[in-house]
Amino acid sequence: FTVTDANGCAATTEITLTQPTAVTATATVSTSIACFGGQGSVSVVGTGGTAPYQVTGQTTGLTAGTYSFTVTDANGCAATTEITLTQPTAVTATATVSTSIACFSGTGSVNVVGTGGTAPYQVTGQTTGLVAGTYSFTVTDANGCAATTEITLTQPTAVTATATVSTSIACFSGTGSVNVVGTGGTAPYQVTGQTTGLVAGTYSFTVTDANGCAAITEITLTQPTAVTATATVSTSIACFGGQGSVSVVGTGGTAPYQVTGQTTGLTAGTYSFTVTDANGCAATTEITLTQPTAVTATATVSTSIACFGGQGS
Repeated sequence: FTVTDANGCAATTEITLTQPTAVTATATVSTSIACFGGQGSVSVVGTGGTAPYQVTGQTTGLTAGTYSFTVTDANGCAATTEITLTQPTAVTATATVSTSIACFSGTGSVNVVGTGGTAPYQVTGQTTGLVAGTYSFTVTDANGCAATTEITLTQPTAVTATATVSTSIACFSGTGSVNVVGTGGTAPYQVTGQTTGLVAGTYSFTVTDANGCAAITEITLTQPTAVTATATVSTSIACFGGQGSVSVVGTGGTAPYQVTGQTTGLTAGTYSFTVTDANGCAATTEITLTQPTAVTATATVSTSIACFGGQGS
């Protein structure tokens, strides 16, 4: 600059104008969002210009999104910055049956898997040796974010074994058969034990289902008593060459009884009779009919007739 007075005398001077550096605003994430739907915070710093600085914009309690901040220095000079807060995906927990319960009152196991969030994951809850029921599991990620899932373990009904007599034992020392049926559990079923050609007695059978679950049943096969035939003389033979009769009675087995053989008008001799019960079981008996010897008459002269016309005895 030149300054000149009224007489034309002049002087010159110089001056230099300076300026502050440009105000800059820098935003950084101070607290990341740890969980989906959570909150974080940012730090906004001003540089350049003339301190101190004033920050415009909320910096804490921020959900995921993009935020703009203004830094103003002591001279009112301003700069703007943006930052985007991100969040992890939501943690999800999934439970699946890894080992089904094979038998009633048995145990199974589940597999619990975490996805989303920040690996690795920690599972809370027992996953093995589980009886039938509903179970809840919590999956927690590396940031402490958690998700819960439920699963229900089911079990088959109990295997039952039922034995019934399919063919009764008709005669003493005969044989019969049984029918063994499985229910419940998981079909098909396998029966262990002989079911035919069975003599009287108690038998045990095992029914095993498709999962190896088993039930035991018992059944007792009974038999009738042995059929017996008894023959007695009801009418003796009175005279030599005469006739008599017998009575044949059946006992044991299953009444009524049928007698085979003629029981009346019998001469002396040995006779065989068969008694058959209602089931066709039979017994045989013999009886001998005896007779008295034949009656004989003998006459002798005890007193001869001595004279003609006389008498004797």
